[in-house]
Amino acid sequence: MTPENTKLLFERHNFIFRGRYSPVTQNLMPFGFECGDGWFTLIDELCTTIDRILEQDETLAKDFIVTQVKEKYGTLRFYTSPTPDLIHWVIDFAEGMSAKICERCGNPGKPNNQGWITTLCAKCRERR
Repeated sequence: MTPENTKLLFERHNFIFRGRYSPVTQNLMPFGFECGDGWFTLIDELCTTIDRILEQDETLAKDFIVTQVKEKYGTLRFYTSPTPDLIHWVIDFAEGMSAKICERCGNPGKPNNQGWITTLCAKCRERR
């Protein structure tokens, strides 16, 4: 993800990404978002939903932190600690949606079935 979009997500969702200042032995967010800009909106909406859930429950919010965001096998991976059930469900939904969104441009896409698995639209796959 570009430095500009990374900065924007960190600013908008400062609380859940507070681990970005931790050593990499404790949290991998110092590496930023290890995926393409096409998933920016998906990640932003996921984080907004998580922020709203945490606003309703101070007990959950106290310990909750995002530890890594990346692409793996063509879909989004969004790791947190701890992960309450409600937040786990919204993360699962977003991860599933990422298989339908081009990781590069955000248009509708689909995973390939050979080699390095990526979720791309036809145009981005052709450019690759």
